Amino acid sequence: MSKAFLRISEAAGLPPINLRDLRHGAAALVKAGGGDSHDAKVKLRHSTIVLTSDTYMELFEEYEDGLTESAAAVVPRARKGAGPAAGAA
Repeated sequence: MSKAFLRISEAAGLPPINLRDLRHGAAALVKAGGGDSHDAKVKLRHSTIVLTSDTYMELFEEYEDGLTESAAAVVPRARKGAGPAAGAA
């Protein structure tokens, strides 16, 4: 299968990539589209979530860092001078 894929991709003038890399790309697209580990498990037809997590956890952690930052950005911040010390003067 891999040899046939290589022949086809070379004939099409595509950059070198193997089938495994395509699976990693698919997992990245699932996550970039808002999916989670379970969604990737289903799309990649893994038998267990453990297999998906063990294989792609590092990739998913990169996206989680961005998600954490986005979530923190929506948390209301106290306005300057609105705390208890402001009324004590």
